[in-house]
Amino acid sequence: MARPKSKIERKVVNTRLEKRLLDIIKKKSEETGIPMNRLIEDAIREKYTEELKGE
Repeated sequence: MARPKSKIERKVVNTRLEKRLLDIIKKKSEETGIPMNRLIEDAIREKYTEELKGE
């Protein structure tokens, strides 16, 4: 799912991830130049596409 084109309000979230998952995200970020935050946000957006359609 594509990122919204308009500016959206963001909030800070503090969470813990399994080391293995964090390593994957770090590697993808380094390979692609995409910030880790964007990779995580896009993954969440993709997972919950149906819920987001109602907004």
